[in-house]
Amino acid sequence: MSVFYAAPALRLVSSPSPSATALQATLAAAVQALDRAVGRVRAAEQAALSLAQRERLEGVAVDLEGTAADLRPRLDSQGRCLMEGRMGWAARLRAHFQAAAADAPGAPWALALADAVTALDEASSRMACLAAGATTEAAAVARTVACRLCDHRDALLREADRWAAHAA
Repeated sequence: MSVFYAAPALRLVSSPSPSATALQATLAAAVQALDRAVGRVRAAEQAALSLAQRERLEGVAVDLEGTAADLRPRLDSQGRCLMEGRMGWAARLRAHFQAAAADAPGAPWALALADAVTALDEASSRMACLAAGATTEAAAVARTVACRLCDHRDALLREADRWAAHAA
């Protein structure tokens, strides 16, 4: 196989793996987690109170979108099948409320930021769990994506601290 690049910080040498299924499951979970996190970060971006906040959140979203875009080509038919799962009732309900909230004027930034931080934290936890029980290549992908998600979560938490200090 060839060298695999998923954003500058995600460089792995791909080699035949005894557990291609584990790798495909990890890639599918990573792409789904990144896509969910991007949606939440974009919502926080739209609710930002300042241009600096909006730009910071846009940078996070662009990086996560790039990571997902770099991972997506690695999905084979098995991985794509995992991505095509049906939307559960909780996801449908969330999508309904998010669509309704999008029409409301100016969603509160702090709530949108909390939602984005929660999504990043949940996604990083899932990826860390996958890394713990995965093959070498799948574990490396999961660990790298988990670290990237944690880094962005921490950056958004620092932004919340700055905002809270200013608001006080």
